[in-house]
Amino acid sequence: MTFTYADGSTLAVSMQGLARAGTDASTSFTATLGVVGGTGKYAGATGSGTFTGSRTTALGGKVSATFDVELPQQ
Repeated sequence: MTFTYADGSTLAVSMQGLARAGTDASTSFTATLGVVGGTGKYAGATGSGTFTGSRTTALGGKVSATFDVELPQQ
């Protein structure tokens, strides 16, 4: 996944995790993130983080998500 910021900088992360289906068509998501690169102010960035999210409707519905990424000072 790549995050693009207003100044044109990008931060690319890989995600590895799970999706769990609920009995009511909902789904919850959890994943770990690893920074794989970046441009602009994120050039040479390293770090890791987490992703959590959920969808309360059927497949294809809106997902609410939170990404937390820590980038050590370089």
